[in-house]
Amino acid sequence: MSPIIDDLRVEAEIPPQAHRPGTTVVVKLRFSNLGTRARTLLLNKDEVHRAGQSTFRLEIGSGPPHVQPTGGDDYEPSEADFHELGARGRAEFEQSLRLPAELQPGRYKVRWVYENEVANYPSSAGTPGKPIPGIWLGRIEDVFELQVARAVIRTEPRER
Repeated sequence: MSPIIDDLRVEAEIPPQAHRPGTTVVVKLRFSNLGTRARTLLLNKDEVHRAGQSTFRLEIGSGPPHVQPTGGDDYEPSEADFHELGARGRAEFEQSLRLPAELQPGRYKVRWVYENEVANYPSSAGTPGKPIPGIWLGRIEDVFELQVARAVIRTEPRER
C-alpha cells in the first residue's frame, strides 16, 4: 500500500499465483480517498494512452526497468477519463502488465506510479479550459511483488 498523499492512497494487486514469461497479468488498481471531500481522478480509459500517468516499472536485475505502457499517439482526455471519487470512497480499475518472454523465473518488484498534472479540462479554440473540481494533482506510487515461473515448453507426445 502506498503512503497517503493529499488524502489519496493507491494499491496495486495481482493474482497471487506465479506467472509465466510472455503472458499478460491483469493488475487491479485501487484508489482510496481518505478525505472528507470528493476528488476527481484522471485515468485514461484506454490504457495504451496511460504512459506517464499510470506506469509500471518492472525491475529486472541491475539493468534498466521494463517500463509500460510506452505510449501511443497524442491523446486528448474526454469525459470518460475523469472519475469522481466520493469522500471516503474507493474506485478500482484494471491495467495490463505484459511480461517479457525472456524473463527468468524468480521474484521481481514492480513499481506502479500514478501521476496527474492536469488541472483544467481541455480547452477549445485556444481558450483556457475550466478548472476541474476536486482534481487530485501529484505523484504517488505503490510497489508490489511478482513471481515468475518457468515457461512451459510443449513437446509433441512420443509415438510408441
